[in-house]
This record gives sequence, structure tokens and C-alpha cells, in this order.
Amino acid sequence: MPADWIALDASAPQHRLWRMQGDTVRGRQACAAPDLAATIARMSDGQSLPIRATGLNAAPRAVPCAARPEHGVGLGYEGVALTAMPALSQAQPPHKSWGAEAAIAGFVALNPKFDGVLCLPGTATVWAHISAEEVISFQAFLTPQLAAGLTPPAPGAGFEQAVSDGMARPERLAERLASAHSQSDPAPMIWGALIGAELAAARPYWLGQQVAVVGSGALAAVYAAAITAQGLPPIQADGEAMLLKGLAP
Repeated sequence: MPADWIALDASAPQHRLWRMQGDTVRGRQACAAPDLAATIARMSDGQSLPIRATGLNAAPRAVPCAARPEHGVGLGYEGVALTAMPALSQAQPPHKSWGAEAAIAGFVALNPKFDGVLCLPGTATVWAHISAEEVISFQAFLTPQLAAGLTPPAPGAGFEQAVSDGMARPERLAERLASAHSQSDPAPMIWGALIGAELAAARPYWLGQQVAVVGSGALAAVYAAAITAQGLPPIQADGEAMLLKGLAP
């Protein structure tokens, strides 16, 4: 019988946990960091299960490096002993991987011949250049946090035009956000303007490249829609499945 273990994504204040049996999800929970030990105790049914985590910025590995590290890092976090996946770091421009390291590792493990760029929307959106099963370079953007502070993600009327305008004139971003608030449904224009500005900054990553959006729900959907509008329909991969594959023993 496959061994039981706990997967932890600590990249956001509301941590996500999965009770796993091999590759099969047996349960899901979410909790704030101070409640982690009690939540894991309930999920483990009193057993001492191995815990594998991402999003703790542990022992960062400088890129370029293999997408999947050879070893995890043993540490204590909120009273829990666990094995953390080393984060990714980049010196110039300086960036960290914001927990995307596990999903990157999982995607590359399942797609070892992929050569292109991963777009991973999450706490931050990470764009990672992948080649020969290595992370060559990456950039991170806080677009999801900026936009979510204004409105939930939702493509709709005016979204593609807002993306185009945001790409063409990113210096007018603040004005476009103010203009969006004059509309009856501001969400498509707000998200379009912010993602458009991000696409303008990340253009060297996605232009002419094979792109895969690794994520779930409405957040991944707005990024996929924005990239598709540039004539580059991306591969789409489930973020949870990739994260769990990356963390799997």
C-alpha cells in the first residue's frame, strides 16, 4: 500500500494542506500558520506522517539549476518538523520563487522535453524559462495581490482591450485603474490593465515561446485569456496537481 504523507503549501497566509496516500489525495484543509500543528494533528489521525512543504523560502538555489532538487531541507516551522523544498533565487534582477518551485518541479517531471516558459499565477505570478529540465531564469510579479485588493479576477467585456492598452501604455496604469472604477463592472478592466502591464514587462519571456499556464480557477483563467489574446494559446496545467507531483517523495 502506498505510504501516507502530508503536503503543505505555505506560500500564502492561508496555508493549504493535503493528506496524501502515495499520489492520491485523501483530504484537504486550509489554516493560518499558527494553527498548523493542530491542523496536521487532525489530518494525520494521531500518526507521525512525513510532511513535505513548499513556499518556505528554504535554502534557496540560484538559477540556472535543475527544476527538481536532489534533496529537501529538514527544518522546524510553527512547531512542526518537515522537509521543505529549496526555493529558487535569482541575483539579477533579484527574485525569489514564492512557492512556485514545487509546481515547476512537478510540471517538468511530467513534461521532461518541455522547452519554453511557465506562467505560474499564485501569491505572486512567476514566469520561469525552462530548458533541458532546468530553470534557466525567472521573474516574479505581485500582480495578483495588487488586483485582488481591488476586485476578484474575472474576464469579461473589455478585458482583451484593457490587456492591449496596458501593454501598449503601461505608464498609464494608475489612470486606467481609476477609469475602470467609473464602469459598472470594473473587474475586467482592472485585471486587464494590470496583466497587460505585466505582459509588457515579461515580453522577453513569452514572445515567440511555447507558454504553459500552471494554475487553477479564475486566476489561471484570466492569465490564459490574456496570453491567448496575444496569439499564443498556452498549454494549461492544473496547479494543484503539479504542486503535489513536485512534492511527492
